[in-house]
Amino acid sequence: MLATMPDGTLFSVQTFSQSILQFNGNKYAANSASMRNTLNTWFHGTSRPGGGTYMTTGLNYLLQKKGTAKTLYLLADGETAQGQATLVNAGKSGGVPIHVVGVDLRTQDGGYKNLHALKVATGGTEKYI
Repeated sequence: MLATMPDGTLFSVQTFSQSILQFNGNKYAANSASMRNTLNTWFHGTSRPGGGTYMTTGLNYLLQKKGTAKTLYLLADGETAQGQATLVNAGKSGGVPIHVVGVDLRTQDGGYKNLHALKVATGGTEKYI
């Protein structure tokens, strides 16, 4: 996604499971080829928070950026361990659109259903890769 955005676009990345790990000390970084390489190194090295897909945990941390970020994306590759209703309620309480990206999910998968319900409830968009 970052490679399609103009250089200089500010971004922030957090990985989630039962815990949250934040790239660049949770500060915004300016998009560039060099910064994407740094992110890739971080992502494949120290950013592994553990097993499980705790979407609501990730979403709650993501929502902390709503006052400064123009767009919020939640990317996931599995079904939330915290329940779809909890996820959707957290999304609605945020009061902003949540755009979702599903990785390696099919329409019958729980993860797809969770992300789709979040997108519908918040007025976001969705993409599955």
